[in-house]
Amino acid sequence: MKKNRYNNYNHRNAPNNGYGGQNRAFKGNDRKATLNSAGINADQYLSMRIDKEFIPDGAEVVIQVRDKETGEVRYVPFNQAMDDCFGKNSQFYRQEMSDGHIFNPYIHRRWLPAQFRRNIREAGYNGIHEYVKRSYTWNYVVRFLKQECWKLAMLQRRDPAAFRERSAFFTLHDMQRILAQYADIIMGELDRVVDEYDKYNHRLPRQNTQTVMLYPRGIGPIQKGHIRPMRYRYERFRVAVVNTCSYSQLSDLLQDFKFDKADRSIPSSDLFAKCFIESGAFYTMKQMIMFEGLSLGGMDVKENLDKLLERGRFGYMSLYRSLRA
Repeated sequence: MKKNRYNNYNHRNAPNNGYGGQNRAFKGNDRKATLNSAGINADQYLSMRIDKEFIPDGAEVVIQVRDKETGEVRYVPFNQAMDDCFGKNSQFYRQEMSDGHIFNPYIHRRWLPAQFRRNIREAGYNGIHEYVKRSYTWNYVVRFLKQECWKLAMLQRRDPAAFRERSAFFTLHDMQRILAQYADIIMGELDRVVDEYDKYNHRLPRQNTQTVMLYPRGIGPIQKGHIRPMRYRYERFRVAVVNTCSYSQLSDLLQDFKFDKADRSIPSSDLFAKCFIESGAFYTMKQMIMFEGLSLGGMDVKENLDKLLERGRFGYMSLYRSLRA
C-alpha cells in the first residue's frame, strides 16, 4: 500500500487477506455459500431483504408462500410469523416458570393484577379511588397514557380482538379528556402565579420583572419571562390533542411533546383513576379465571371469559368486590 497525496494510505488495491480491505465473501448475495463453506447448513433458512423506502407508513408486510406441488397460495402476515415464533411455538408456552408465573405472551397487562391487589390491600374497596388519585401523580398518568396509546395503536393494526378488549377501558375520548385536563391544570397554575405577582408588582417596569422566579404549585420555579411561551405551548398541545382522530395520531403527538413534571401537590384525574381501577379489576379477574379456577357460572374457561366480557366497562370493580365478599 502506498500513501496518497494527503499522506493517507490508499486501501483501493489492498489484498483481501482477511485482515485488510473488504470482506468480499459477504459482498452481494453470497452469504448462504459462505455459511455452508463454514460448516453451517443454511439450506433451511429463507433470506430476504426489503428496502424500507418501498414500505409506506402504516403498511403491514405480508409473506406469500406458494406450494410447488398443489399451487396453493398462503399469505402469512410478517407480524403473525414473529408472533408464532415467540408465542405458541416457543418451548416455554404455557409452562410454569421457576418464579411460579405461566409463560403466555398473549395475556396483555400481566402486571396489573399485582398492582390492583396491592392498592386494594393498602386502601380498601371504599378508599381505592382517592388512593389512586393521591399515589399516582400526573407524571405517572402522562407516562402511562403515552405507553398505553402506543400499544393500542399497535394492537389496532395487528390484533383486532385484543384491541377491542383493551381499548374498552381507555378510549380515545377518555385519553383526550385526561390530557386536556392536564393541560388546563398547567395553564391554570401559570395564570395564577402571574396574576398574583402582577397584583402586587404592577408598578414595576416590565423589562425588570422577566427574570423574576415564580413558583407555580406542583411545577417548580420558572422565570416570569418563560411562562408565556410555556402557556402557549400547552394551549397548542390541548388543541392538537382534542383534534386527533386515532390512537396512532395521539401516540405520535405524545411522543414528540415535552411534558413538565408535576409533583403530588396537584391531584391526578378522576377519570384516569376510574378507568385505571376498572381495568385492574378486569385483568385481575381474567387471571383468576385462567389460572386460579375462578368461575362465573360457565362450564369452562372460555365460557367464563365470555361472561366476563359481557359486563359493562365500568362494572368490573363492583363484580370483583361481590366475588371477594
